[in-house]
Amino acid sequence: MKGLFKTTLELLATGFRIGTIPYAPGTLASAAAGLIFYFFITSYFSFIGFLFFLIFSYFIGEKLYEVTMGSEKDAQRFVWDEFTGMWISCFPLFFFDNQLDWLLISFLIFRYLDIRKPGLIGRIDKKQSSRAVMLDDALSGLITAFLVTAIYLLFIFSN
Repeated sequence: MKGLFKTTLELLATGFRIGTIPYAPGTLASAAAGLIFYFFITSYFSFIGFLFFLIFSYFIGEKLYEVTMGSEKDAQRFVWDEFTGMWISCFPLFFFDNQLDWLLISFLIFRYLDIRKPGLIGRIDKKQSSRAVMLDDALSGLITAFLVTAIYLLFIFSN
């Protein structure tokens, strides 16, 4: 049973093995998270349910990293942080029309922030802990959610 449990945790940590793909695993994981949001989360979660899911996803990610990656600093194959960050980016989409368009915009902004790591995101990324691994992506997701909401409101009120 211990082997099956460890394998299940590694499947989650690597985004069902997306993290083991040698090219752009973070981008592929973010895209997969966006598709999961669009096809499943919006169908099965309420706004409040999704909020609880995000909180759970963040804290489970910290433990998941500790158990599966150990002391390895920001292991490339660990992509649960991208899943969580992308889902945070999608949070405002619950209230938007044309979700698919805004999902693409959220994806592009999130990936930009996650790759470039400006300001505080970069400072957090330099720390060596499971919390830092999750927090830099969560912060990228929060900033993305804010920016997408601002762009959406500007778009709505300008028309």
